[in-house]
Amino acid sequence: MTKSRDTPNQAKPVTAKPEAAGNDPITVLSTARGSFGPYGYAAGLLIIGVPADVAKANKAWLKSDPAAVEAAMAAGTDAVLFKS
Repeated sequence: MTKSRDTPNQAKPVTAKPEAAGNDPITVLSTARGSFGPYGYAAGLLIIGVPADVAKANKAWLKSDPAAVEAAMAAGTDAVLFKS
């Protein structure tokens, strides 16, 4: 039997995991009042076109879960375009 050339302390290459949405615009559901710059948004709105990194940074009041967003759309929730 041949001995493996790998040693236990040898570093293995690590591949970066791509972000699910990158920074593409997404639709989110506001769960509380919030604002982007001078533009305020009420709770219970769908906000269309929010950059993914902005949604992630504001996850305290924005829900980006696809199932929640689809349910809100199906229920006829009011929707607005993202402004910053």
